Amino acid sequence: MGRGEDLSDFQRGTVVGCHLSKKSVRAIAALLNLPRSTVSNVILQWKRGGITTALPRSGRPHKLKEEDRQVLEKVARESCLPSMKALASEFQSVSGASVSYGTVRRELQAMGFLVSTYKTKGMGRGEELSDFQRGTVVGCHLCNKSVREIAALLNLPRSTVSSVILKWKRGGITTALPRSGRPHKLKEEDRQALEKVALETRLPSIKALASEFQSVSGASVSFRTVRRELQTMGFRGRVSKYGKGKGGKKVEKKPTASSQQDAMVDVSRLDLRVGHIITALQLPDSDNLYVVDVGEVSPRTVIGKLAKHIPVDQMQNRMVVLLCNLRPVTVRGMVSTAMVLCASSSDKVEILDPPGGAVPGDRIIFQGFPGEPDKELNPKKKVWEQIQADLRTDGQFVATYKGAAFEVAGKGVCKAKTMSNSEIK
Repeated sequence: MGRGEDLSDFQRGTVVGCHLSKKSVRAIAALLNLPRSTVSNVILQWKRGGITTALPRSGRPHKLKEEDRQVLEKVARESCLPSMKALASEFQSVSGASVSYGTVRRELQAMGFLVSTYKTKGMGRGEELSDFQRGTVVGCHLCNKSVREIAALLNLPRSTVSSVILKWKRGGITTALPRSGRPHKLKEEDRQALEKVALETRLPSIKALASEFQSVSGASVSFRTVRRELQTMGFRGRVSKYGKGKGGKKVEKKPTASSQQDAMVDVSRLDLRVGHIITALQLPDSDNLYVVDVGEVSPRTVIGKLAKHIPVDQMQNRMVVLLCNLRPVTVRGMVSTAMVLCASSSDKVEILDPPGGAVPGDRIIFQGFPGEPDKELNPKKKVWEQIQADLRTDGQFVATYKGAAFEVAGKGVCKAKTMSNSEIK
């Protein structure tokens, strides 16, 4: 790598890879033949939020004043918001400027932020790696990290790491060459219809599935094409013979633990935890966005319709009770992964307060209802709806299920402030 010229994304990635491998600035500069000041600058910009180089500017006039741009830069560096729309909403509430999230994205690009990697600090699986990511892999390799260590450090498949290193060793090539590949015989909408048929039906053979797909979509393809398309989607082509005796006759199965659990519906199947709202934002159409710490590696995002009952400023920095095993849903392009529990009546709503001393991640338990919660509640079986009918506050404002209090072990019970004998939802 030469001195005195602007570094490419791959070279900057190599510097960051060496830094992630615990190499000092002096060691990286000697290894890559770069000035120490350049190495320090790349690492510092990467730490500040993914900036590694200033993007070229087209000369288009800025829609924001200089003081607004300074506010936007501060919000982008200091907030931990999950999407560009959430960041734009936070910026508007702080500065009072009325701009679209597209303008916010464009201004951030002009400042040098890598907007495409804004949503996550890690490197995702299943996507084509950027030059910067490939450089990071090579940087770790130059620091004598094994393939297993690099894969764990960068959250990448070992096969991907091996492929990048091998191509780099063979001649400095790290990007995948374009592939012609066999063209799909089905259009994208037909492939979506095929996937839906495969997931929703339980047909006994690939020919029966192909026939059902043709009747639904109107596409004229052979069962071999259907088999090939399903294989590219990740489906397996063989029909399992598990549960069949000799002669192909079906053997009756005994009830399993999971089927017994499905039959038993009580509050132990809910994953209720104490959460701490880090950030609360007002969204259009009376929705609120909450970023909540529940004791996990990264916070959860929650979309709720509490704006008309509770001002957003009263939700900032607040402890709440969170239902954490609902199936995630997408609302206006943002994923909601939990639900805040409230005492509710026809004209009033109050947030349930955890006991004093509770910390994010504390489990809510119920005397007389042992058991482990479901990993994810199946919405088709209406588990939450059945349990919610028995959730109420008692005469002392304590949240209960069939008389058993919402309790944090050794710390106390969860309560509403003023609402007694009210349903919880």
